Amino acid sequence: MNIDRNLANRALSAIGEPQLNETDKESKSFLLVKKFYLPTMLESLEMIPWTSGKKRARLEKDLSENHTDYSGAFKLPIDCGKIIELKDKSYYIVEGKTLYTDAAEAVLLYITNGKLQEGTGNADDDFPDYDPPEYEAMFYQAFELRLASKFALELSGKPELHKMLLQEAAMIEEAAYRNTKTLSAGKKKGNSWWFD
Repeated sequence: MNIDRNLANRALSAIGEPQLNETDKESKSFLLVKKFYLPTMLESLEMIPWTSGKKRARLEKDLSENHTDYSGAFKLPIDCGKIIELKDKSYYIVEGKTLYTDAAEAVLLYITNGKLQEGTGNADDDFPDYDPPEYEAMFYQAFELRLASKFALELSGKPELHKMLLQEAAMIEEAAYRNTKTLSAGKKKGNSWWFD
């Protein structure tokens, strides 16, 4: 994954910082963007269940020692950014990279962060271990504001600007959450004995 320079430039502009050019890899602005870009993206993904980032995966059993009260242990997918639920709605806990549940098999619904298996990414990318999908527009709006808030705190030391940008990001995430609930599911299935 490469840095979206348009998004980074809008975040820099929001706090009055100079923009990156196409080939910039060494300026103070680029180093700042590189420092905060990936952690802020991952943070933004954890905020709500973004529709376009949803994936399902049948989890592989984890055969290491299980000291929990749950009977089964399963390995989380490497790209699991936010857990939504198990298909059968079973209770679970997560410790490290392991999900524990009493379900015999686990199919997980989660938000992908695009993390790749080690050594499979493009070594020339800014973040070679990641290749996330295209998320919805509101994700990028919220991500941009969160990124700008980090820049504001780091560069200007103005906590009020940082707070204002974070509040704007939270408002967009709230609206996105409502949209996600509307877009990601149709009408509930009725009882099989109901007729039109």
